[in-house]
Amino acid sequence: MNSKPKHMHPLAIVQQSLAVAWVPFLKAVFRGEDTLVQTIGTALLIWLIMIIIVALPAYFSTTYQLTDDALILRRGIFKRSVVQVNYARIQTVQHKQWFFLKPFALTSIMVETAAHAGDEPEVKLDCVPVSLISEIERRQAAWRQAGDANGLLNADEAKFARDTAMPLWHASLDDRGLWAYALTSLSFLPLFLIVLGIWKLADSLDVTHGWVARIIHAGLALRGWPLLATLVGGLVLALLVGIGLTVLRYWHYDASFDGAHLRVTKGLLQLTNASAETERIQLLSYEQNVLRRCLGKGTTLAILAAGGSDDDADSSSLTLLPLTARAQVWQQLRPLAKWLPEQMPAQTHFTTGTFALVRNAVLLSLCVIVPALIWLRPLGYVLLLLLLLAVSFGLFAGKTRALGITDDLVYVSTGATLGRTDRVFTAEHVQSLALKQSWWMTRSHLVHIVWHLRMGNGDLEVELRYVPEQVGRDVYAWYQDHL
Repeated sequence: MNSKPKHMHPLAIVQQSLAVAWVPFLKAVFRGEDTLVQTIGTALLIWLIMIIIVALPAYFSTTYQLTDDALILRRGIFKRSVVQVNYARIQTVQHKQWFFLKPFALTSIMVETAAHAGDEPEVKLDCVPVSLISEIERRQAAWRQAGDANGLLNADEAKFARDTAMPLWHASLDDRGLWAYALTSLSFLPLFLIVLGIWKLADSLDVTHGWVARIIHAGLALRGWPLLATLVGGLVLALLVGIGLTVLRYWHYDASFDGAHLRVTKGLLQLTNASAETERIQLLSYEQNVLRRCLGKGTTLAILAAGGSDDDADSSSLTLLPLTARAQVWQQLRPLAKWLPEQMPAQTHFTTGTFALVRNAVLLSLCVIVPALIWLRPLGYVLLLLLLLAVSFGLFAGKTRALGITDDLVYVSTGATLGRTDRVFTAEHVQSLALKQSWWMTRSHLVHIVWHLRMGNGDLEVELRYVPEQVGRDVYAWYQDHL
């Protein structure tokens, strides 16, 4: 039964206007030329203008409708467009619900197919009822059942529609696991750059009267133990903020598989819910940073052919098992990926090219060390320790490389900055294969193997560096056999 065309909830006007007003809003706040009252008044005036000229026309010109076969979106003022997304083509459905929308049972919905280009999905609806998600999935399931009964689906679609006996799968994070995941996350490292930007903006405010600059100047003048205490304090503060943000993102994390759809739910201030068909999984990745390696734990990601909703990695990936042991991970994922074997193939480890990996890491560290020795003496001498880290990173990367391959499966391991990544994918998911060899690698008979896989709308490169040339030829012949 076809529903009537509907508008989004009026709260969408507020949400959409804030989305386009924040840049001029920040400019008005941080230009520092007006008093605090004038600044607030200017910002509110900018917001009102954005509501009138952007949000209101977009709201009244946008409608959505559910039919028996498709989701239809109509939008545009001077140039009208009609987007019709058939249920059979939907790859991911995700919604994000801010805490202030929860009392109204409203959420934002993004629907993507394989055809969408860029970062925007085909259908994006702000402030619509939460029940719309279950209604889309119900209509999608009804369409599949009707298509299978009438012989309208192809063999793969019909098999997928009938395959209801697949075992269910579930994963979640309890409070202990959540804090362990947050404490072993390295997300606090980029916060240093964010803090520097905030300090610069705060110093430009008229109400601060330059106290930020005075604090920075006093900090630069410190020596000895006060300087060390300040650096440690800044590190601890960034660590606490990073832990807090990770806890907020993964609050009540829950992943489930019902035989047709994989669903991931997480978040406190913003509830994020993504739904994707497991048939869209292109690659499974198990990642360990240096802290999680010490605990024997790691995080598992699923790389999708269309966008997901993972905040830490990429919009085309989903976190499946936030914290699990490496020895158990592939067995736990078999209900999701039917192409995973009962026993993973044995891997061949490579020692070739270790010197080149160490050399590359050292040269990269010198890009930081040399300027520091020129302009930051004597503090710059401390950065000489980066040479030891660079050597250890190169040695670890050389030791971690491994490859296991069967008739239709690739199991490759790589390492960087004392972290390890294991990736598993099949031959049918490989879009292309490249062997790279520089002129100085010719003498040592080494190559880089690069598999290209689909990741959302883009390309994912899986690279195994400095392996024997014969191994590269064998992998290339393996790929040729599957074309």
